[in-house]
Amino acid sequence: NKQENIFQVDYLAERKRFTPEQITGIMFSKLKHITNTESSTKPVDCVIG
Repeated sequence: NKQENIFQVDYLAERKRFTPEQITGIMFSKLKHITNTESSTKPVDCVIG
């Protein structure tokens, strides 16, 4: 049941609901941002295995 896989969090003073896929996307976006700001080279491709 898709309804069971929802995370409910308080974010920017609002209650938000996220799926596991959205949480994963948020984490990868944050990792990309960290890599772009902390490294002298920008990532082009990434493989996670």
